[in-house]
Amino acid sequence: MKPTLTFIHSPDPLYADNQNYGVEFMPLWVFNLSSNLNNKENYNITLYDSRIHKIDNMVESDIFIFSGINQDLHMINSVQENLRTRYPLSKFIIGGPITWSFHKAKSLYLLKEFDQIIIGDGEDIISEIIENNLNNKQVGKIINNEKRFPLSKSKSLDIPFMSRYVNHYYGAVVEVSRGCPFLCEFCDIRILPDNNRSHCKNPSLIGQDVENLIKFGKRQFIFACDNFIGDHVWAEKVVDELIRIQEHHKVYISIYTWVTINIYRHKRLLKKMRLAGFDLLFIGIESFNQNSLIETAKVQNTKLELVTIIKEIQSYGFIIVAGLIFGFDTDQENCFDLTSDGIKKSGLLSGDPSFLTALPGTPLYRRMDLSKRLRNKDDLISSASTGGIKYQTNIKYLQDKDDFVYGFLKFIQTYIDGKFQFERLDSFVNSLNNSNFIKLRSSSGGFLNALSFVFKNPRSLVMLFKRAIIFSKNPIRLYFALRGLLLIIRSKHNLINQFMFWLFSWSNYVIKYSDLKYEDFDLDCVAEDFDYAEIIPVKYRELADEKIPKNKIDMQYKATVEGLSKLIPQKN
Repeated sequence: MKPTLTFIHSPDPLYADNQNYGVEFMPLWVFNLSSNLNNKENYNITLYDSRIHKIDNMVESDIFIFSGINQDLHMINSVQENLRTRYPLSKFIIGGPITWSFHKAKSLYLLKEFDQIIIGDGEDIISEIIENNLNNKQVGKIINNEKRFPLSKSKSLDIPFMSRYVNHYYGAVVEVSRGCPFLCEFCDIRILPDNNRSHCKNPSLIGQDVENLIKFGKRQFIFACDNFIGDHVWAEKVVDELIRIQEHHKVYISIYTWVTINIYRHKRLLKKMRLAGFDLLFIGIESFNQNSLIETAKVQNTKLELVTIIKEIQSYGFIIVAGLIFGFDTDQENCFDLTSDGIKKSGLLSGDPSFLTALPGTPLYRRMDLSKRLRNKDDLISSASTGGIKYQTNIKYLQDKDDFVYGFLKFIQTYIDGKFQFERLDSFVNSLNNSNFIKLRSSSGGFLNALSFVFKNPRSLVMLFKRAIIFSKNPIRLYFALRGLLLIIRSKHNLINQFMFWLFSWSNYVIKYSDLKYEDFDLDCVAEDFDYAEIIPVKYRELADEKIPKNKIDMQYKATVEGLSKLIPQKN
């Protein structure tokens, strides 16, 4: 009998249900790894996705293969414990972003129940790992693969395996590149080996995967990458390939991806991306406070006035999904007002604000550690396990805790208010430029297709009704939602997709934030006697990553010092 391999995808259910509006995208990592397995015909390969399948129906497997992100820890351990109890002779291995992050944070003990923990890229080593486990070869519990997998060696997605599951998913995910040339202090993309530059798949291979998925009926795509325009010449080649494929099949798609704000410079690329079906762009806006951007070396966001740049990008019809962060050292009491004003003036339709967190291995983590502003790791874990905490971070902020938390609570009340939401939609519509605007060629837009998918899924349908009931409890919200619909109808452009995104995002915020209270925050701030001269430790520069060119390190250090130095005399 052939050995059985089961890939386990068990994301955090809160994110899976709320953030994706009840629709599911395929787990790319599963089909990516399976395509790199040697001699696949020698195995029986299956997939368990906790969003779709019931764990009670899981059958025994020789090896269970897990992956995920930090937020998935509880769900991953819960599924692993269930399967270990039922199938004690099986082997359990785990890899992916969660193992890299926990390795950097010295927290791999949280995954101690797994037989093997894989750190780093898995494409080149997955076959050997499988064979070693099947043959009971002793190779150690932790495998740290520091060698990066060259994307030039990438293979097409495993179509035969994927064909058994693809119809369960609303949309498809295609990896297109890795790496980003920027040096944002808080970002962990840059710290992966050789990841401070773009590593790109061949555009024809990307086109081949998209073409295969189109044949399966997929119209909604996520292009997984760190920065799609890290190499804008390559990006344009990909876009040209996508346009060619869609014209050939007379089928048009909708795409979500990640870019940096400097995309506003590439007007030809912006036009082509719209023609190719790019609809949603995640952009790390982070803050409307210039000092906060300089402080963390987010220099690409400081070239022009942010509101102007955002409107320029949106003028083509793009929806910007904005990354927004509170808690930078240079944030003052007005940071919440700056953010709400920036959102309203620019017309950002989306942006879920979060608090600055020091990701393990990043320069920010190093700076917090050197200035003794990292919180005790064990306290964080025990606090989170007690439940009831919705916001918890690992650093001590310079702001007063009460001012910080109550300032955020006040911001949230404004954020979910109907008048504010209508004003941001109105600003978005006004930002559309007739000479720039390009309507997506996909006929109905992503969210109408999403509704069709939801109505076929009982669990998603229940979630939709719950969302509608909670949202409609407030008549003022309904009034401004109807005003928003009227605004869209009167617009010169077909903006039903943008309207649906705005409405669903707003309802998400209502569900997430309506009952938020002070006790939901586990945040910490520095003591009154904190020496503010320590916010830029001398050793911070000395411990810079040697793999990143010195001129780039100097540039980042200079930016951080410039952003923070103004704070020292004010505080001391």
